[in-house]
Amino acid sequence: MDWGQRKVYVCSLVDHIQTKQKTVANSRRKNTFVYHLNLENAKIRVCKSLFLSTLSIGEFQVQKWVKSSNNGIPSPITSSSKPKPFSRTKESANNFLSMLPKLPSHYCRRNSTMLYLEPIFTSKSSLYSAYKEYCSELSNKALARTTFEEIFKTQNLSFYA
Repeated sequence: MDWGQRKVYVCSLVDHIQTKQKTVANSRRKNTFVYHLNLENAKIRVCKSLFLSTLSIGEFQVQKWVKSSNNGIPSPITSSSKPKPFSRTKESANNFLSMLPKLPSHYCRRNSTMLYLEPIFTSKSSLYSAYKEYCSELSNKALARTTFEEIFKTQNLSFYA
């Protein structure tokens, strides 16, 4: 069962009703959750701890799903079609690294797929500084150094020594 199906199932088993009476004068509690489980096509009322442990789900997740649902029907999941800014900055890092001049491996050319940057850059810090300048020219936000180094590693690049 994926998360969407689990959300529908949980929303159909939990009733979200208003409190019947106020026992404390300044209470903020407005609603009560009534938990049920299905047994041979019959809804049986159960306690919260049994419900949560049976479905292996957290209390706040259930509350969030039920509060956002409309009479047991969960609200549709909305996803934005805009690209995420992190993916754009990753693309700019990939573009920067692809623009750099590269050399094939001198030793074991047949066995190695590693590419080496020409000796313009001697360290990761000098490469990262050039990347930050590249991003500032394009008025993009630069990635963090560790993320940039991970992308550098995934492209199978190294420094020419």
